[in-house]
Amino acid sequence: MSFITSYLIALKELVSNLNFFNSYQLSKKNSQKEENINMSTKSILSMVALVGMSGMAEGSDFFYYRDSNANSSTTVDGVKMTSWIGDGASSWAFGKPYATKLEIPPGKTWGQQYWNRFDALYVVIKGNASFGDVDTPGWCFTKYDSTGAKSKTGVTSCVPSSSSSDCTFTSNTDIQNSAGGEQIPAFSQEDCCNKCKSDLLCKAAVYLDGSSNTTLSKDVMFNDGDALFVRSGILHGGITNKNAETVLTLFVLTREGWKPVTGTNTPEDNASIISGAALYRTYRQVDSTWYKNPTRHTELCLRNGGMQNMMFPTPPANAPTVIRVRWSGNCSIPYHYHPTGALYFVQYGTMYFKGDYPSYNASIVAGELRWVRPGWDYGPEYNDENPMQITVIGTDTPPTFEKPPPGDYIVQKTTENTQVFPEAVHKQD
Repeated sequence: MSFITSYLIALKELVSNLNFFNSYQLSKKNSQKEENINMSTKSILSMVALVGMSGMAEGSDFFYYRDSNANSSTTVDGVKMTSWIGDGASSWAFGKPYATKLEIPPGKTWGQQYWNRFDALYVVIKGNASFGDVDTPGWCFTKYDSTGAKSKTGVTSCVPSSSSSDCTFTSNTDIQNSAGGEQIPAFSQEDCCNKCKSDLLCKAAVYLDGSSNTTLSKDVMFNDGDALFVRSGILHGGITNKNAETVLTLFVLTREGWKPVTGTNTPEDNASIISGAALYRTYRQVDSTWYKNPTRHTELCLRNGGMQNMMFPTPPANAPTVIRVRWSGNCSIPYHYHPTGALYFVQYGTMYFKGDYPSYNASIVAGELRWVRPGWDYGPEYNDENPMQITVIGTDTPPTFEKPPPGDYIVQKTTENTQVFPEAVHKQD
C-alpha cells in the first residue's frame, strides 16, 4: 500500500470518528430522528483461506496495536478514543480486526444507549466497567405438543387457534411435556404466538418476558481482563467507569469501523436470524476459576508460582473463544503457531515475542494489543521477572507446538456473523 493511500485511509477514519463524536454531542440536545433498520442476513461461512508464506510483514502476518501507529485519535468530554483500521476479516482473529481503545476518566459515562452495526467484543484492560442495561428480547419456547399445562409464575402460555389467526394467552402458565420444541427470541407474547404459527410443528408456546432477564445489567461489573461480546443490533451502553479514582481502559473489536448507533429504535429480526445465536456473552473472572497451565515450564518459573489458565464454556458460533492466563515472573511458552490466529491483550506486566522481527523481540504492555495470523510461527513468548496477566482470543483451536506445514497455509473455520444494513430507501421516478 502506498504512503498516499495509507494517509487517505487514515484521514477518512479520523473524519468518520470526529463525525460520530459530533453527532453524539448533538444527540444530547436534540431528540434523535427515528431510523428503521432491516437486519442483514446471518452469515454462516465455511471459510477456506490460503495464506502466503513469503516472509515477515507487519500487518499481514502480525500487527502490534500501539498509540504510535494508530490511524486516528480524538478526545471528547475527557474521553480519549484511539482507532486502528483492520482488514474486515469475517472471523475473530482470522484477520486483523478493527480496534478502538477507549480511555474513560474516573466516574464518567461514555455515550448513551446504542447498538452496533457489526458484532462487537469489548475487553477491559484496566479498571471497572459497566455496559449499562443490555436490552434483550424475551424468550419463546415452542412446544410440539400443547398438553401438560402447569402453573408457573412469570411465564405466559400461547396456544394458537385452529380457526383464526389469534392465540389464547394464559398468564403464569407453563407447558411441560417431552414432545420437543425450540427456544427462540421474542419481543412480546404476540410475537411468540406468531413464531409458533409459522412453525408447522408448533402446537403451543411459552413466553418469558425479557424484563426477567437480569443476567446483564448496569450493576454487573467487568474488571481487568474481563470481556463482553454483544451481537449487532442489540441495545446496550453507555459505558461507565465505576471507579472514582482510576482511568478505565478498554478495547472494542469489530469487523469494520466501530460506529455506534444511538437511540432505542433497534432493528427487527427477520427470516435470516437463527435462534441459537448469542445476543451477548460475558467472560468474567468471577464466573470461572483458575487451573494449572498444561505447558511444561522451567524450574525458575515453577519456583515463582508457575502459570494458570482460566477457561470459559464453549460459546455459540457467533461469539469468540476466550482464555485468560496468569503468569508468575520468568515464565515462557515455547515455539508454536495458532491454527486459526490469535489476539493478545495484556492487563499488567510485559509480554515478549521472539520471531516476529529478525533483529529483536517485540513486546506489548497494558493498553497495547497484538494480532497474529493463522499459521504464523514464532516463539518463545515470555515475560520478565515481573508477574503478568493476559486475555487471548482465538483459542478455539489450541496452539500447535511445531513448525507449520511447508508452503501456503490453509485454514478452515465455520463462523456466524450478524450485520445491520441501513433501511432500503428507493428513489421515486
